[in-house]
Amino acid sequence: MGFRETYNYLFVELSCPETREWFVSSPFLLLLLILGYVYFIYYAGPRYMKNRPPYKLKTFMLIYNLLQILANIWAIKLHIDMGWFSHITEFSFANCMTNYANYLDATKLLGLAWWLLCVRVCDYIETCIFVLRKKQNQVSVLHVYHHITIIMFGWYFLKFNLF
Repeated sequence: MGFRETYNYLFVELSCPETREWFVSSPFLLLLLILGYVYFIYYAGPRYMKNRPPYKLKTFMLIYNLLQILANIWAIKLHIDMGWFSHITEFSFANCMTNYANYLDATKLLGLAWWLLCVRVCDYIETCIFVLRKKQNQVSVLHVYHHITIIMFGWYFLKFNLF
């Protein structure tokens, strides 16, 4: 089996038909995003900031944090509107694979999961702020690991409909 056939099997045939054409369609964009993030926070950002004073980003951080709070409140509201808590016996993480087709708001839930993945991608801005403020000590291995894996797992679960 060649590269194309293997790729087609793994990333097209096995993928969720509803999300096949979305942002999650290819692992290469995800890989490029993660590599760009790691490159900036560990190499390009610190190198750029080496002989510069730290940026004062207080207003930007205030707006960024407010937008993150609003995005997450909106996500909770959508979960509630879709009946996440009222239909918990019908659709839960434990039985989502067997009950997916019976859940009326499954398409909306996939859309919400996609937007939440986009919000998690925006979380990369937080680490970039640390670098631009010369707070490199806040760029811990655990912090970077968390931000990378949350994107990878979100992509994987949307791609293969396992959320």
